[in-house]
Amino acid sequence: MIQFAKPGGYVVCIDVNREFECCGLYIDGMDYQELCRHEGLEKKWQTELAMQGRDYAVAIRTAHIMQKLGLIDIDVRMDDKVEFVTTQSANYEETKSDFIIYYHI
Repeated sequence: MIQFAKPGGYVVCIDVNREFECCGLYIDGMDYQELCRHEGLEKKWQTELAMQGRDYAVAIRTAHIMQKLGLIDIDVRMDDKVEFVTTQSANYEETKSDFIIYYHI
């Protein structure tokens, strides 16, 4: 990305930090303690990191990586999107089903 930026241009990265995504989760009526336990996901994250190089914690490190690569005036904005899903949502049942399967709830 740096090689393709014009002098004085911007390099913009958008990455998901899984830990923040999980901690920002709210489901009305559910116990928070059950929402963000990572027992099932930790093994998945470790396997993906080892086999595919996919690092779910990369977003928290991106600013440091950019600095090490020589970029300057680095700014970070995190966790400004919320997905609001209710029974009135158009794809509520599908979204709910996907969520239950993904989080093993």
